[in-house]
Parts: sequence; C-alpha cells; structure tokens
Amino acid sequence: MKTSELKRFRILQELSEEERELIEEILEERGLADGETLFAEGDEAEFLVLVSNGALVLTSREEQGVALPGTSLGECALFSFGMRRVRAVSQGSTIVWLLRREDFRRLVDDYPRTAFRIAEAVLGEVSSRVQQIA
Repeated sequence: MKTSELKRFRILQELSEEERELIEEILEERGLADGETLFAEGDEAEFLVLVSNGALVLTSREEQGVALPGTSLGECALFSFGMRRVRAVSQGSTIVWLLRREDFRRLVDDYPRTAFRIAEAVLGEVSSRVQQIA
C-alpha cells in the first residue's frame, strides 16, 4: 500500500503525509476471497475497516448495502466496545485494511495529535451518516 492511497478515505484525507505514513505502519492488510465473511452480525467490533479493492456486502435483519473502495466502516470500534450490527461478506476478490482498537490506542499514546485528527474526522463521518438517516 502507498500512503497516497489512504487519501481516498474521508477520515484520513486531512492528515499530513507523515501522519498517513504512521497509519500505514499500523494498518493490517487482509485479502478476502469471493464470499468470505470478514465479520458477522453480533461479533465484537474490534477494528475499523477501510475497503481498498473489491466490495463488501453488508447485511442485517433489516437492511442490505455495499461498501465499495474508498469506504470506511466500523469507525466507532476505535473508541468503544460493542457488537457489529451487520454481516460483511466479500463480493469478488476484496482487499481491506484494518485499524485495530489496540493499535489506535497506541497511536493515542505515541502521537496524540494524529489520533485526535482521526477522531475529529470519525466524528464528522458519523455525524454525517446520522443526518442522512434523520
């Protein structure tokens, strides 16, 4: 992955190149085969997901959606414990980058300014989603 690719994600767009390099170091890349489950509804939410390539089909009892490249999901997992409200299954070959809660907490300790900027962006993203629903 190149740090320039991280600019595609709204929650990382305002970071400097140096800050994106810090994030790149702690992201875990995971490749998923077609139909592979990344997480199930009710699983503990332990990481943020950045969809790099491919797509994730998101389903719950009430609704269905698709997360395409450039989409982030599960942002609140960085800050609190909780359960996944949807199931995420790859549609075709898919690459995602995961930011685990424990890695974000280390970022808070070691690089608080960067972590704060991410937290601000996550708050803005979540707020925007809430306004779309209301």
